[in-house]
Amino acid sequence: AALATDDAVRDAALRQAGVVRVRTGLQVLDAARALSSQPVPRGPRVAVVTNSGGTGVELTDLLADQGLVVPELSEPLQKELRAIMPAYASAQNPVDMTPAWKLFATVYPSAIEMLARSGEVDVVVPVLLQRSASAEVALAVRDAVERLRADSVPVPVYVCWVAPRSADQHAQVLHEAGVPCFTWPERTAQVAGVAVRCGQGLRAEEEQAPREVSGSARPPAPLPAAAPNGFLPAQAARDLLAATGIPVIETVRCRSAASAAAAAECLGYPVVAKVDHPDLIHKSDAGGVRLGLGSGTEVAEAAAELLGLAAGASVLVQRQHQGIELLVGGVRDPDFGAMVMTGFGGILVETQRDVQLAVAPVDTGQALAMLSSLRGAPIFGGLRGSPPIPLGFVAEIIVAVGDLMVAHPELAELDLNPVLAGPHGCVAVDWRIGTR
Repeated sequence: AALATDDAVRDAALRQAGVVRVRTGLQVLDAARALSSQPVPRGPRVAVVTNSGGTGVELTDLLADQGLVVPELSEPLQKELRAIMPAYASAQNPVDMTPAWKLFATVYPSAIEMLARSGEVDVVVPVLLQRSASAEVALAVRDAVERLRADSVPVPVYVCWVAPRSADQHAQVLHEAGVPCFTWPERTAQVAGVAVRCGQGLRAEEEQAPREVSGSARPPAPLPAAAPNGFLPAQAARDLLAATGIPVIETVRCRSAASAAAAAECLGYPVVAKVDHPDLIHKSDAGGVRLGLGSGTEVAEAAAELLGLAAGASVLVQRQHQGIELLVGGVRDPDFGAMVMTGFGGILVETQRDVQLAVAPVDTGQALAMLSSLRGAPIFGGLRGSPPIPLGFVAEIIVAVGDLMVAHPELAELDLNPVLAGPHGCVAVDWRIGTR
């Protein structure tokens, strides 16, 4: 629940609904101008046409900050572009024609059309800088874009305008023709990012199929009684999770050091011992977790220490597992209702704050998208020789947690941390479920 701040919840709910947030009124107006006068981008690939290498590189970096890509163009397309530019120009992308002033009025419109019709990019951004911000070039760019619109080419053109105020009248020619101009690379990159995200939201809405509920779907498990502190007892919470189809580790609850050692012998070493007491909700904070216990003696000693942390405490004994530590949880927001969350877990989860939220229920596709959106997502592909992690197992837990939060409005929060994910599956090894 500490991770589900008001703004994080709001951002997740709006993003899930296809709403793109911006920070300023100027950005709202820029987005409106771009989206109302040009096609909505179908993807994140941007082509930059410039006569200034420095400005082209600056714009490229700013586009990357927006999550967009400036891909290197294919050799056939580069060959076409080189045919209309000076021999020393670059056709890779950014397409840099250099300050060949006499060619501006022919290269700009031709390059724009070649790129937009190529199928290799989703947005074209010509940089009209200084001498290229002339009446002649503006008219040529206007005519090129009008030809694209007449032929229903679905690639928008946004002009990055870097020119003195005396050239504003030429920018007005483009604006009046529905070709939006944005001053300076930063503003242009920002509006391109917003437009691309709007396109992604529209496509996601069009592609999203209604979630089918099988007639044989598992009915909601009954909710056990909560302890006086509002949290379900550990064993009752585990039983609820298991009944919901969430994989949870085998756990033996012990009231003595001897029974903990005996449980460890049955489970197999190494084992983990954890304190279980209603006043010690955050076990790690209370010093209530012992890892890597490899003998009955070690288990008995650890259990004795844990039992002494609070009167009436018990010890939970589990076989120690390995895997990437993930968080899967649920929280009930006063405005948006049941929310589901996933991210990288463990004791540093609130420090790293690499999490994604969504309004529940979610389907498998949405759950996979949440996992792929994490900053640390590349680790799932396998790093430094480690095997890749199949995300389908984790996605199933995310879906199940969302369903559980929806089925039981009396649940306030649900915390599976960590869920250990490995190449052959995943399992929740610690859990906490609070009611309201």
